[in-house]
This record gives sequence, C-alpha cells and structure tokens, in this order.
Amino acid sequence: MQEEKKETILKEIAFWKTNKLLPEHYCDFLTTLYTGGDDDSDQQDESAKRLPLSKAWILYGVAALLAMMIIAMMYIFSAQYIAIPIAMSVLAIAVIIYMTFKGATTKVMQTLAFAVAALLLFALSVRIASMFAPGNIWVMYSVLVANCVTWLLLGTKMTLIYFTISGYLGLAVIILFGFFL
Repeated sequence: MQEEKKETILKEIAFWKTNKLLPEHYCDFLTTLYTGGDDDSDQQDESAKRLPLSKAWILYGVAALLAMMIIAMMYIFSAQYIAIPIAMSVLAIAVIIYMTFKGATTKVMQTLAFAVAALLLFALSVRIASMFAPGNIWVMYSVLVANCVTWLLLGTKMTLIYFTISGYLGLAVIILFGFFL
C-alpha cells in the first residue's frame, strides 16, 4: 500500500479513536493492522492520555470539595435560605453524573463520582425531610430506607459492589436502630 494512503488511513483511525467514533480496542487493532505492528503511536497515546487524566483528577477533586461545601451549607443556612444549597446540590449531582458518563474516566474516578453523588443525594434528601417534617421519625426512616433501597438497586443493576453493600448495611442499621433499640 502506498505510504500516503496508509498515513491518511492512520490519521482517520486516530480521529475515530479521539472522538470515540469506534471503540478504542477496534482502533488499536486497525492501527496495528495498517502499521504491521510497528506503531510508535501507543507511546504517544500514553503521554497524551496523562494530561487529560490529570485534568480530570483535578476536576473531580474540585467537584468533591464543592460537594462537601454544599453539604455543609445545607446545615449552616436556615430554612429561609435553603433553596440555594438545594439548587447547588441538584446541579452538582447532575454535573458529577454527566462527567462520569461522558468524561474520560478511570474506574477509581467513576467510583468517587458515584460515591460523591450518592452522598450529596443522601444529604439533600435528609435535609429536605428534616425541614418539611421536623420531628417526624417515620418520614426520616422512610427517606433513609428509600436511599438504601436506591443504593441497593443501583448496586445490583450497575454491578457496583460498594453500593450493594452500603444498601444492605444501611437497611440493617435502620432496622436495628429503628425497631429494636
């Protein structure tokens, strides 16, 4: 094959890989096929992946700090100003989930993102329950059970063991403290 054609095809494959038009392993296979196994782009890909990965870690770190600040704000602000942290929580949960599904993430980043989103949702639901039904223990138990069942279903559906374990442990603790103590 002519070198010019081969270069054009390799550039197209790199474009497909960058823009995720084909799965990465298909692009790697095609690149290996067209280069005959003499490809130096794997080393270039590794160095190119490091920069976005470090930026992604910074972005996730900022998102986690923002989530902690939002949770703190939910309990610092009075009921009059609670709409601000609630709106910020909903926005933060949406951004974290979007980053997880659309961003270039590793398994650890996905785990952190899901955990932060789950904790934000937990804090948000507990705060709203305590705000609208203060002192009503059955509403609080219902919210806690709903969170645990959600974690259990997500853990089962997405095969996330930490959500499954959290759901079971949460339900066990709620049953233990709610009904027996």
